[in-house]
Amino acid sequence: MSLIEELQFTPGSPGTVEWKSGSHWAKLILSAVQQVKLYDSQDLVLILTGEQACPDTLSAYDYTGQMLFRVPPPEGFAFSYLTDHCQVPIAVVAGSTDGQIDGWYDWHFSVNPQTGRLNRISPAY
Repeated sequence: MSLIEELQFTPGSPGTVEWKSGSHWAKLILSAVQQVKLYDSQDLVLILTGEQACPDTLSAYDYTGQMLFRVPPPEGFAFSYLTDHCQVPIAVVAGSTDGQIDGWYDWHFSVNPQTGRLNRISPAY
């Protein structure tokens, strides 16, 4: 059972993200919020933000609202969206900005829940 309940998200600049954990409410006001996803198994809220069409920052917050990390997309890639993946607990899709890599433009990246380190794991289609 997740420690995070009642996740609410209002996109925009500024955008708001709020959730309940026990009797505590966490509320974030961030510029250019594009996507928010709760990863129940990790008790983490991940947020993609950016002023352009493709988000340029991935941030993670714990159930109390404390930021754990903030990372840019991998070099040569632009973030697309947060997703689930059968091989890893947390994943994000990013598109290559330098053409196809191994025959694909879009790739799943695993996200290390402690550091935010991104590892390319499989094509996204």
